[in-house]
Amino acid sequence: MSMVRTLLGRQLWHLRWILSALMLGLVGFEMLVIHLAQAFDAGPGIDQLLGMLPQLLQDLVNSQIATTTFPAFVAFGFMHPAAMVGCFAVLLMLATTPPGDRDSGLLDLLLARPLPRRTYLAASVAGVVLASLVLPCCILLGCALGLATVEVEGQQPWTDYVPACAQLSGLLLAFGGLGLAIATTARRRGTAIARSVSLILLCYAIDTLSRFSTLLGPLIWATPFAYFDPIRAALEPDFPWIGQLTLWGVFGLSTLLSFRRFETRDL
Repeated sequence: MSMVRTLLGRQLWHLRWILSALMLGLVGFEMLVIHLAQAFDAGPGIDQLLGMLPQLLQDLVNSQIATTTFPAFVAFGFMHPAAMVGCFAVLLMLATTPPGDRDSGLLDLLLARPLPRRTYLAASVAGVVLASLVLPCCILLGCALGLATVEVEGQQPWTDYVPACAQLSGLLLAFGGLGLAIATTARRRGTAIARSVSLILLCYAIDTLSRFSTLLGPLIWATPFAYFDPIRAALEPDFPWIGQLTLWGVFGLSTLLSFRRFETRDL
């Protein structure tokens, strides 16, 4: 365990400035979302504002946000593309550490010592898990701080958004596990990142387009985004356990596959 902590600490140290900026950015971003939602709610109203958009954009917004209420827009911060891009960027940096160390030659030096491969890979898994827990909690912190500074009719306490935080954490874990599986088969970090980003974009495109096309409807269940609905998790009393367990299952299976591949492949 001490070696895992050492390797994990090295990864986090290399990303310390990016992590710090992203964590502060996520807190501030969620606070901004809350204040914008308050401004719209106090002005013409969110429904009236959406009514001014073209029909295609209205359909796109309604497909992402089932109900245009203040609590729904607060929960939307957990699935906003800008926040998710930042989270995925750091997540993939941590998940693709093995091919990155291989590029620099550090991996050969580390494994030349009596260091089991599974111990080395466990540090990358720990980094993915840590990022998947901490980054959504930063958005939740911004949610708590933002809600403490506004007063809106129908406002919910910040604790109601803990399920939305858990949903984002599950999604990050799922794609983090898939990123690890891809990284353990790639010889270059750039290749691993490109493949991981392509997978995320493909899943996101299928999830979005399937809401408008019946042909893509069956494919939506093959993407982790199909089991990710932070707005529903925050607004409804019943937590979506099936979706959450599916996301955790994707992470678990991908991680097991990563360990198997890393143990047997020729480095």
